[in-house]
Amino acid sequence: MSLVLFLSALFFGMLAARAGTVFARSGIQPTNPFVVIINFGSMISTFAIVVFGFLNLSWWIPIVGFIGISLIAGILINHSTMTFFYKALPVTGLIAIVINTYAWIV
Repeated sequence: MSLVLFLSALFFGMLAARAGTVFARSGIQPTNPFVVIINFGSMISTFAIVVFGFLNLSWWIPIVGFIGISLIAGILINHSTMTFFYKALPVTGLIAIVINTYAWIV
């Protein structure tokens, strides 16, 4: 159960982090304060889920998961999908925060 929570929270957190990085490099900054707060929370949540993985799983699972999901996020977010992820960025960030919070509580 904790492996599924870890991988899903890491996936959504890495999607939000990758999309935020691509948009920042493109000069696209969110203007809505709610989106800025969600982006900040999802970055903290992504760091916290990696810590969760090291505390509750074998040491190699967070490393392999981080590398693998980073590659997947890099493939998924490209120029043709930027519009979708610009609109989905707050949703993916919220999903990452919710799953991470649930993982730490359970």
